[in-house]
Order: sequence, then structure tokens, then C-alpha cells
Amino acid sequence: MIAREDAERYYQAGVVAKAAGHELPEALMDYFGHYQDWSAYACFKLGFAAQPFEIKIWERYGEIRTERYSGQPLPSYNHLDDRPEHGVSVIYPDWANTVHGMFYIAHAETRGRKRISFRGIDTGHYGGDGEPLVIPVA
Repeated sequence: MIAREDAERYYQAGVVAKAAGHELPEALMDYFGHYQDWSAYACFKLGFAAQPFEIKIWERYGEIRTERYSGQPLPSYNHLDDRPEHGVSVIYPDWANTVHGMFYIAHAETRGRKRISFRGIDTGHYGGDGEPLVIPVA
């Protein structure tokens, strides 16, 4: 997981790049110059878009997937659309009371998936089932 200090640094770099009048693709290449973990890019983009930076406790069913070699968390995968999401999917009370949420929770519980808590930043994006997507933070 990305360290809080790193998340804040990438977020602030995004704020500065936007204030300097850069376009997002150019700003990402100028700042990073080489591949980084998806969560670093996501924090930069949050700052660039002036999204709030607030670390909260989130819950989800099942462990967060991790990259095989680095152990870094991976974004959730939308199997229906066959693409990665823009963060790790989580549950929250309003979503849990929707039709999608109720079916998802019932399915997760009947499969014996463990409910976990972790710290993270809301990306402002939503998954294919309408669930919030977050960046896990250490």
C-alpha cells in the first residue's frame, strides 16, 4: 500500500501541475517519467482534479488483490466489462442498501468471503455495480 506521506506528495504534485496550466498526460510524464504503481498516478490525478484528499476507514469483502512480485495492491477488476476499475471496490451503507449492493453482499457472504477494513482515499470513481472505488493507504 502507498504510504500516507507518498500519497500526499503525489496529490500535492498534481495540484501544482494543474496550477501551472499543464494538461494531465503531459503532467504525469513530466512528474513521473517512468512507470509507477497505479496508486501513485491515482493520487496525482486526485490533486490535479482538485478532489478532496481524505483518508477514511473503508470495508470490503475479500482481501485486496496484490501484484505478484511487488506485493503492491491492485485495483479491483470488473469481470463483466473485462477491465480494471479505477481503484479498490468497497462497500458503504447507502450502496449496501441498493439492489446491486444487496446482491453483492449476499453473494459474498454465501461464498464465505471475509469482510475486511482498511484505510483509503476515495477516488471519486464508482465501479461497475455503483460501488465506490478507493486507493488503499498504509
